[in-house]
Amino acid sequence: MTDRLVVDASVALKWFFDDEDDIAPFAAEIYRAAVDLGRTTYDTAYVVLAERMGVAFVTGDRRLHNSICSKKPFVRHIADFAPPAPPQPTQP
Repeated sequence: MTDRLVVDASVALKWFFDDEDDIAPFAAEIYRAAVDLGRTTYDTAYVVLAERMGVAFVTGDRRLHNSICSKKPFVRHIADFAPPAPPQPTQP
């Protein structure tokens, strides 16, 4: 995985595809993955794109995360990145 951050799939698609003709096979891949994962093509587009780019897919959608993280371990929930609790003050 790389340290790239993609916030919007439309931006990532422009980075990933040089030509509109390249998108048709990608759309078919999204459809197949959506059927396999039992998710919408909307959700699955982000997952497939992250997988192709070799980056983690971070979501705040707990149901999405829980339903696919066993098949797609690069799918992470945002709570995994919560900052640690601040240290407790010590007594003098």
